[in-house]
Amino acid sequence: MTEESSGIWVSPEFTVDDEGFKLRFNKALDQDYGGTFVAFGSSFPGVSKGENIKVEAGKTVWAKLDLTSPDSPQITVFEVVPPAVWSVIGAFNGWADDLDMTEVSPGIWESPSFETVGGEYGGFKMRKNHGWDVSYGGTFLNFGEAFEAELNGGTKIVIGESGQTYTVVVTLDLTNSDAPLITVNNVSVWSVIGSFSNWGTDVDLVEVESGVWQGVLSDIPANTEFKFRKNHDWSENLGYTESETFTITPGETFGLAGSGGNLKLADAGSYVVRLDLNTMSSLVTRQY
Repeated sequence: MTEESSGIWVSPEFTVDDEGFKLRFNKALDQDYGGTFVAFGSSFPGVSKGENIKVEAGKTVWAKLDLTSPDSPQITVFEVVPPAVWSVIGAFNGWADDLDMTEVSPGIWESPSFETVGGEYGGFKMRKNHGWDVSYGGTFLNFGEAFEAELNGGTKIVIGESGQTYTVVVTLDLTNSDAPLITVNNVSVWSVIGSFSNWGTDVDLVEVESGVWQGVLSDIPANTEFKFRKNHDWSENLGYTESETFTITPGETFGLAGSGGNLKLADAGSYVVRLDLNTMSSLVTRQY
C-alpha cells in the first residue's frame, strides 16, 4: 500500500476471491488488521488479528487504512466500477457481436455507421456493457426524428421496408435519465464494386471533404472493370457518361453519369480512386 498522507494508506486495485483479505505491516502477520465489511465506501473498525475481510468474490476493489487515530484504525473498501460502454447489437450481425458506440458529449452516445435491412427481418437494440441487464429498444418513427427509448424488454428497433438495405447512424441521448431518446439517421456511403470481386463485394470510400469520396483498389488484376454505387445498392450508381466501357487513363479526370458505362483499368496494380459528386467526375491515380 502507499501512504497517501500521514497515517492514511491506500492500496492499488485488486480482485477479491472467496477467502477475502487482510491488511498487514511489513508483509508479515505479526501486525495485521481484519474486520467486518459493511458496504462499499463505508468505513468499519480495523480489528487486530481479526477475521478476513469478506467482499463478494470477483469484485475489483481498493482499500484504505486510516491510522490517524492509532487506537481506532478504520478500513474502507471501494468498488472499482468500470465506465459504462453502450453498444448496438441486432440482426445486422446475427445478434452476436456488439458495435461499440462513442460518447461524443456527456450523455450523448453515437454509433459508427452500419448496414441493416428494413422490416421485421432487421431490427436492433442498444445495451450497456455488452450485457442484457440494461438495454433499450423502441418504436422507430422517421429518420432523424427522436423517439422514446424503452428500457429492458422494449420492442426491437425496426426501420424502413422489407427488402431494402439502409446505412444508418444511431444516437442514444441519456442527458435526461427519466426520458432517454433514440434517433436513427439514414446516411449515404459511396463504394466501388467491380470484376475484382466478381461484382459481389464493395470497397467502401471515405468522404474526405464535402461531396468528395476516396478509397483504394489494392492489387487488382489487369482489365478490371468497376462502377460507383450508393449504399451498396444498384438503385443509384455512376459510370462513364456514355453507355460503352471507358478505359481510364490514370491521372486524368473524366466525367460520370447515372447508370453509365463500366470503368476499366487496363493495367494490374493498386490505385487511389477519387469520386467528386460536386462536379460528377472521377480521378484515378496509381498508388506507389
